Amino acid sequence: IDRLTVQKSVSPRILLLGLPAVSHMITLPRLARMAVDDRAKDLDDQLRLFATLRMNVNYLPFDPLATAASERHRGSATYRSWAGPLAARIAPIVAKLGNAHPRVVSDEIREAAVHALGILDTPPDERFDRIVAIARDRFHFEMAALSFMDNDRQWFKSVAGAKLDNFPRGTTPCEWTIRSVAPFAVPDASQDERLKDLPIVRSGEVRAYAGHPILDQFGVPVGALCVVDAQPREISSDDLVFLRQLAGLVESLLIAA
Repeated sequence: IDRLTVQKSVSPRILLLGLPAVSHMITLPRLARMAVDDRAKDLDDQLRLFATLRMNVNYLPFDPLATAASERHRGSATYRSWAGPLAARIAPIVAKLGNAHPRVVSDEIREAAVHALGILDTPPDERFDRIVAIARDRFHFEMAALSFMDNDRQWFKSVAGAKLDNFPRGTTPCEWTIRSVAPFAVPDASQDERLKDLPIVRSGEVRAYAGHPILDQFGVPVGALCVVDAQPREISSDDLVFLRQLAGLVESLLIAA
Protein backbone atom coordinates (compact mmCIF):
# COMPACT_ATOMS: atom_id res chain seq x y z
CA ILE A 1 0.00 0.00 0.00
CA ASP A 2 2.86 2.37 0.76
CA ARG A 3 4.36 1.69 -2.68
CA LEU A 4 1.03 2.55 -4.29
CA THR A 5 0.46 5.76 -2.35
CA VAL A 6 4.01 7.12 -2.62
CA GLN A 7 3.49 7.98 -6.29
CA LYS A 8 2.72 11.69 -6.42
CA SER A 9 1.06 11.62 -9.83
CA VAL A 10 -1.75 9.27 -8.80
CA SER A 11 -4.12 9.06 -5.87
CA PRO A 12 -5.44 5.50 -5.84
CA ARG A 13 -8.47 4.36 -3.90
CA ILE A 14 -7.47 1.11 -2.19
CA LEU A 15 -10.11 -1.45 -1.20
CA LEU A 16 -9.28 -4.03 1.46
CA LEU A 17 -11.48 -7.12 1.31
CA GLY A 18 -12.33 -8.36 4.79
CA LEU A 19 -11.05 -11.73 5.92
CA PRO A 20 -13.97 -14.14 6.48
CA ALA A 21 -14.20 -17.18 8.70
CA VAL A 22 -12.31 -19.92 6.90
CA SER A 23 -13.27 -23.07 8.80
CA HIS A 24 -15.99 -23.96 6.29
CA MET A 25 -13.38 -24.16 3.52
CA ILE A 26 -11.19 -26.80 5.15
CA THR A 27 -11.72 -29.99 7.15
CA LEU A 28 -10.56 -29.55 10.75
CA PRO A 29 -11.53 -30.85 14.19
CA ARG A 30 -14.05 -28.66 16.02
CA LEU A 31 -11.57 -27.03 18.40
CA ALA A 32 -9.14 -26.34 15.58
CA ARG A 33 -11.91 -24.72 13.54
CA MET A 34 -12.74 -22.43 16.45
CA ALA A 35 -9.09 -21.44 16.83
CA VAL A 36 -8.71 -20.75 13.11
CA ASP A 37 -11.85 -18.62 13.00
CA ASP A 38 -10.78 -16.67 16.09
CA ARG A 39 -7.46 -15.89 14.44
CA ALA A 40 -9.19 -14.87 11.23
CA LYS A 41 -11.43 -12.50 13.22
CA ASP A 42 -8.39 -10.94 14.90
CA LEU A 43 -6.73 -10.35 11.54
CA ASP A 44 -9.96 -8.96 10.12
CA ASP A 45 -10.24 -6.51 13.03
CA GLN A 46 -6.69 -5.34 12.28
CA LEU A 47 -7.59 -4.79 8.61
CA ARG A 48 -10.64 -2.76 9.60
CA LEU A 49 -8.57 -0.62 11.98
CA PHE A 50 -5.84 -0.14 9.40
CA ALA A 51 -8.38 1.13 6.87
CA THR A 52 -9.74 3.72 9.30
CA LEU A 53 -6.26 5.09 9.92
CA ARG A 54 -5.24 5.51 6.27
CA MET A 55 -6.48 7.99 3.73
CA ASN A 56 -7.96 6.58 0.52
CA VAL A 57 -8.28 3.09 2.04
CA ASN A 58 -11.68 1.42 2.40
CA TYR A 59 -12.52 -1.77 4.25
CA LEU A 60 -15.11 -4.07 2.61
CA PRO A 61 -16.68 -6.66 4.92
CA PHE A 62 -16.99 -10.07 3.32
CA ASP A 63 -19.08 -13.01 4.45
CA PRO A 64 -19.14 -15.69 1.73
CA LEU A 65 -21.55 -17.90 3.67
CA ALA A 66 -24.16 -15.14 3.54
CA THR A 67 -24.15 -15.20 -0.26
CA ALA A 68 -23.53 -18.82 -1.25
CA ALA A 69 -23.79 -22.32 0.13
CA SER A 70 -20.65 -23.83 1.58
CA GLU A 71 -18.51 -25.34 -1.16
CA ARG A 72 -15.06 -26.84 -0.93
CA HIS A 73 -14.66 -26.66 -4.70
CA ARG A 74 -16.09 -23.35 -5.82
CA GLY A 75 -17.41 -22.72 -9.31
CA SER A 76 -18.41 -19.65 -11.32
CA ALA A 77 -21.87 -19.52 -9.70
CA THR A 78 -20.27 -19.04 -6.30
CA TYR A 79 -18.10 -16.18 -7.47
CA ARG A 80 -21.07 -14.51 -9.14
CA SER A 81 -23.02 -14.72 -5.88
CA TRP A 82 -20.13 -13.02 -4.10
CA ALA A 83 -19.83 -10.33 -6.75
CA GLY A 84 -23.30 -8.86 -6.19
CA PRO A 85 -22.90 -7.84 -2.51
CA LEU A 86 -19.33 -6.69 -3.10
CA ALA A 87 -20.38 -4.57 -6.07
CA ALA A 88 -23.08 -2.93 -3.95
CA ARG A 89 -20.43 -1.89 -1.42
CA ILE A 90 -17.94 -0.76 -4.05
CA ALA A 91 -20.46 1.24 -6.10
CA PRO A 92 -20.72 4.29 -3.76
CA ILE A 93 -16.92 4.53 -3.62
CA VAL A 94 -16.61 4.36 -7.38
CA ALA A 95 -19.41 6.91 -7.81
CA LYS A 96 -17.51 9.44 -5.69
CA LEU A 97 -14.37 8.85 -7.73
CA GLY A 98 -16.36 9.22 -10.94
CA ASN A 99 -17.33 12.75 -9.98
CA ALA A 100 -13.66 13.70 -10.36
CA HIS A 101 -13.44 12.49 -13.97
CA PRO A 102 -12.20 13.54 -16.37
CA ARG A 103 -8.97 13.99 -14.47
CA VAL A 104 -7.13 17.12 -15.49
CA VAL A 105 -3.64 16.44 -16.80
CA SER A 106 -1.69 19.27 -18.38
CA ASP A 107 -0.35 18.91 -21.90
CA GLU A 108 3.15 19.40 -20.51
CA ILE A 109 2.79 16.39 -18.18
CA ARG A 110 1.25 14.23 -20.89
CA GLU A 111 3.91 15.16 -23.43
CA ALA A 112 6.70 14.43 -20.96
CA ALA A 113 5.09 11.10 -20.08
CA VAL A 114 4.73 9.90 -23.66
CA HIS A 115 8.30 10.91 -24.52
CA ALA A 116 9.56 9.10 -21.41
CA LEU A 117 8.02 5.90 -22.80
CA GLY A 118 10.18 6.11 -25.90
CA ILE A 119 7.31 4.72 -27.97
CA LEU A 120 6.88 7.49 -30.55
CA ASP A 121 8.04 6.73 -34.12
CA THR A 122 9.10 3.20 -33.22
CA PRO A 123 8.73 0.36 -35.77
CA PRO A 124 5.66 -1.93 -35.83
CA ASP A 125 5.46 -4.45 -33.00
CA GLU A 126 3.52 -7.68 -33.51
CA ARG A 127 2.53 -7.79 -29.83
CA PHE A 128 0.58 -4.53 -30.18
CA ASP A 129 -0.67 -5.56 -33.63
CA ARG A 130 -2.24 -8.71 -32.13
CA ILE A 131 -4.07 -6.72 -29.48
CA VAL A 132 -5.42 -4.24 -32.03
CA ALA A 133 -6.54 -7.09 -34.32
CA ILE A 134 -8.35 -8.76 -31.42
CA ALA A 135 -10.19 -5.50 -30.67
CA ARG A 136 -11.35 -5.17 -34.27
CA ASP A 137 -12.49 -8.79 -34.44
CA ARG A 138 -14.37 -8.65 -31.14
CA PHE A 139 -16.28 -5.50 -32.01
CA HIS A 140 -16.70 -6.34 -35.72
CA PHE A 141 -15.84 -2.71 -36.45
CA GLU A 142 -14.15 -1.52 -39.64
CA MET A 143 -11.02 -0.31 -37.87
CA ALA A 144 -9.13 -0.55 -34.59
CA ALA A 145 -6.07 1.43 -33.60
CA LEU A 146 -3.54 2.08 -30.87
CA SER A 147 -2.26 5.65 -30.82
CA PHE A 148 -0.18 7.92 -28.60
CA MET A 149 -0.54 11.66 -28.10
CA ASP A 150 2.41 13.96 -28.67
CA ASN A 151 2.15 17.71 -28.19
CA ASP A 152 0.60 18.44 -31.56
CA ARG A 153 -0.06 15.08 -33.17
CA GLN A 154 -1.76 11.74 -32.65
CA TRP A 155 0.73 9.05 -33.70
CA PHE A 156 -0.50 5.54 -34.55
CA LYS A 157 1.56 2.63 -33.28
CA SER A 158 -0.75 -0.03 -34.72
CA VAL A 159 -3.81 0.03 -36.97
CA ALA A 160 -6.05 -2.79 -38.25
CA GLY A 161 -8.40 -2.05 -41.15
CA ALA A 162 -6.76 1.13 -42.48
CA LYS A 163 -3.43 2.86 -43.06
CA LEU A 164 -2.78 5.77 -40.70
CA ASP A 165 0.34 7.56 -39.57
CA ASN A 166 -0.36 10.91 -37.89
CA PHE A 167 -3.38 13.10 -37.22
CA PRO A 168 -3.27 16.64 -35.83
CA ARG A 169 -4.19 16.68 -32.14
CA GLY A 170 -7.84 17.41 -31.43
CA THR A 171 -9.21 16.11 -34.74
CA THR A 172 -10.38 12.65 -33.57
CA PRO A 173 -12.56 11.28 -30.75
CA CYS A 174 -9.40 9.94 -29.07
CA GLU A 175 -8.84 13.46 -27.77
CA TRP A 176 -11.82 12.88 -25.48
CA THR A 177 -10.63 9.43 -24.53
CA ILE A 178 -7.31 10.65 -23.09
CA ARG A 179 -9.06 13.18 -20.88
CA SER A 180 -10.19 10.45 -18.52
CA VAL A 181 -9.23 7.09 -17.06
CA ALA A 182 -12.59 5.63 -18.12
CA PRO A 183 -13.75 4.32 -21.51
CA PHE A 184 -15.34 6.76 -23.95
CA ALA A 185 -18.00 5.35 -26.28
CA VAL A 186 -20.39 7.00 -28.76
CA PRO A 187 -22.84 4.92 -30.86
CA ASP A 188 -23.28 7.74 -33.40
CA ALA A 189 -20.73 10.58 -33.39
CA SER A 190 -22.84 12.64 -35.81
CA GLN A 191 -25.44 13.02 -33.03
CA ASP A 192 -22.92 13.83 -30.30
CA GLU A 193 -22.38 17.51 -29.49
CA ARG A 194 -18.72 16.93 -28.64
CA LEU A 195 -17.84 15.14 -31.86
CA LYS A 196 -20.27 16.08 -34.61
CA ASP A 197 -18.15 18.96 -35.94
CA LEU A 198 -14.93 16.97 -36.27
CA PRO A 199 -13.88 16.73 -39.95
CA ILE A 200 -13.75 12.91 -39.90
CA VAL A 201 -17.28 12.84 -38.49
CA ARG A 202 -18.69 15.37 -40.96
CA SER A 203 -17.13 13.40 -43.82
CA GLY A 204 -18.88 10.22 -42.66
CA GLU A 205 -15.64 8.34 -41.93
CA VAL A 206 -16.48 7.97 -38.26
CA ARG A 207 -19.88 7.29 -36.73
CA ALA A 208 -19.47 4.64 -34.01
CA TYR A 209 -16.50 4.97 -31.68
CA ALA A 210 -15.28 3.27 -28.53
CA GLY A 211 -11.95 4.05 -26.94
CA HIS A 212 -10.07 3.37 -23.72
CA PRO A 213 -7.19 5.52 -22.46
CA ILE A 214 -3.72 4.02 -22.18
CA LEU A 215 -2.05 5.02 -18.92
CA ASP A 216 1.63 4.96 -18.09
CA GLN A 217 2.87 3.43 -14.84
CA PHE A 218 2.09 6.65 -12.98
CA GLY A 219 -1.49 6.88 -14.20
CA VAL A 220 -0.93 9.59 -16.82
CA PRO A 221 -3.03 9.07 -19.99
CA VAL A 222 -0.62 8.87 -22.92
CA GLY A 223 -2.72 7.33 -25.67
CA ALA A 224 -5.84 5.42 -26.65
CA LEU A 225 -6.92 2.00 -27.85
CA CYS A 226 -10.01 2.46 -30.01
CA VAL A 227 -12.39 0.87 -32.50
CA VAL A 228 -14.15 2.87 -35.22
CA ASP A 229 -16.94 2.22 -37.70
CA ALA A 230 -18.52 4.34 -40.43
CA GLN A 231 -21.97 3.12 -39.41
CA PRO A 232 -23.80 3.75 -36.10
CA ARG A 233 -23.31 0.76 -33.80
CA GLU A 234 -24.49 -0.23 -30.37
CA ILE A 235 -21.71 -0.64 -27.82
CA SER A 236 -22.46 -2.81 -24.79
CA SER A 237 -21.01 -2.65 -21.31
CA ASP A 238 -19.46 -6.09 -21.93
CA ASP A 239 -17.70 -4.67 -24.98
CA LEU A 240 -16.22 -1.87 -22.87
CA VAL A 241 -15.05 -4.33 -20.22
CA PHE A 242 -13.25 -6.29 -22.92
CA LEU A 243 -11.72 -3.09 -24.33
CA ARG A 244 -10.51 -2.22 -20.84
CA GLN A 245 -8.84 -5.63 -20.58
CA LEU A 246 -7.05 -5.12 -23.89
CA ALA A 247 -5.93 -1.66 -22.81
CA GLY A 248 -4.50 -3.28 -19.68
CA LEU A 249 -2.49 -5.65 -21.86
CA VAL A 250 -1.07 -2.69 -23.77
CA GLU A 251 -0.13 -0.99 -20.50
CA SER A 252 1.59 -4.10 -19.18
CA LEU A 253 3.71 -4.25 -22.35
CA LEU A 254 4.66 -0.59 -21.99
CA ILE A 255 5.72 -1.08 -18.37
CA ALA A 256 7.68 -4.22 -19.23
CA ALA A 257 9.54 -2.32 -21.92
